[in-house]
Amino acid sequence: RRTRPFRLSNAIPYTGSMRWHYVTGVVFGVFTLTWLFSGMLSMDPFPWANASGLQVRRDGLSGGPIDLSAFPARPPGDRPIQEVEFARIQDRPYYVFRPGPVLVSADTLEILKEPFTVASIVARLEKALPGIPIVEAALLDDYDWYYYSRDTQLPLPVLRVKLGDAARTWVYVDPVMSRVIRQINKGGRVERWLYN
Repeated sequence: RRTRPFRLSNAIPYTGSMRWHYVTGVVFGVFTLTWLFSGMLSMDPFPWANASGLQVRRDGLSGGPIDLSAFPARPPGDRPIQEVEFARIQDRPYYVFRPGPVLVSADTLEILKEPFTVASIVARLEKALPGIPIVEAALLDDYDWYYYSRDTQLPLPVLRVKLGDAARTWVYVDPVMSRVIRQINKGGRVERWLYN
């Protein structure tokens, strides 16, 4: 109830155990409502939150499908490997050795020692997304609010590219593999703040 002048102790109309019942009910009621609200958000009930926005085509950075004839019959090297992946990255064939990943050019059989450059990745994104301006491209050495990993499994550093599309999409690219890891638009960023 309202009191003049306002004092919280006078605003609660109960005394004794009823007063404590009222206070704990309010506290746990707020907790329960926020818990229910976050649970509802996890089911993507709003159209603005689950709108996909702009999608970068998978072959935008790779250059197209894999041509197996570009790979020698036997992968190079004498180091112990658990897995070999054939990959096409920026129009060139690579072996991807795991654990790692370690990239070995299928053309020259040389280990790729440096990640792909920011300029080459941005140029490929511009080609894959004609008419969409690139607002910002930044190489991140640490996780941010939208590119995060609870068990630190997502690779670092990562290239964050902010696009000028209607949904204000942000694209996160692994510069070692030149692959899109995550995309998030304006609605997804708002939902992340509301949900967390």
